Amino acid sequence: MALNQPNRLRSMSRILPLIILLITILPSLTNAQVDDERITAYLSDESHHIDIQGLLPAVEATRYFVKWTRMNWKSAVTSLPEFAKSTREQALFVVAGEFLAPSDYIVFVDSLCALRETEKIPPTILRRVLLASMQKRGFLGYNYQVPEVARLASRLETQIGKDFPGVWDGYFSALKSGELKKNIVASRMREGEQMPETWDGNRASPDGVKKAPVSRPKSKEGEIMTGKSSESGDVQATSLITWSIIGVVIGAGIGLVWLAFRRRS
Repeated sequence: MALNQPNRLRSMSRILPLIILLITILPSLTNAQVDDERITAYLSDESHHIDIQGLLPAVEATRYFVKWTRMNWKSAVTSLPEFAKSTREQALFVVAGEFLAPSDYIVFVDSLCALRETEKIPPTILRRVLLASMQKRGFLGYNYQVPEVARLASRLETQIGKDFPGVWDGYFSALKSGELKKNIVASRMREGEQMPETWDGNRASPDGVKKAPVSRPKSKEGEIMTGKSSESGDVQATSLITWSIIGVVIGAGIGLVWLAFRRRS
């Protein structure tokens, strides 16, 4: 056994570079690969702007931008004034944030509040949350009783009240009383639309109210403009591919280590 010890040490020295390589590449595999040039090009294109209805531009590049935002929002929101310098660019990012899961969206908007409180973004950018017209249209009012949403609404009310004195008082009053939710439910039932997202991320109707049937547009632009894009499927597919690669790399590394010890034992 003593004679085998040097051999085992030599084997370990040969395997060590592989282990170091695995440690180095795993973080890059588990994070989204960001095409910074593509994002920069999208934001800098003056033709890309939020329209009068509060919708993202109906171009193919919007699909990629939404996907990028969903996968990189945590780092992007903290550096928003740096990577999106103009109000137009920041508005694109904030509206793309509507495609986040409800739990992430709460943190996302809370981060925007922090940026506005320190005057790192203009007041119109935070107001964009109240004007949500895509995936999170009616989200705050529909979930006003959820504690996290109520706290966020209170923070929004404080800051919006400073930036636009008296303008949004009626909105927040209706939100806190539940009147806004009643209006949302009535309007969507009348128009045959689905209810906003609930806190757990599932689309559900309020108690005692059935969902009305909804006709969904099938074109790519229609999917983007109505907030029902296929980005979720794209992200899930990317995640599955990434973890498949990780599994293969880890399996290969373990196999090499096992073979080396088996041959030397």
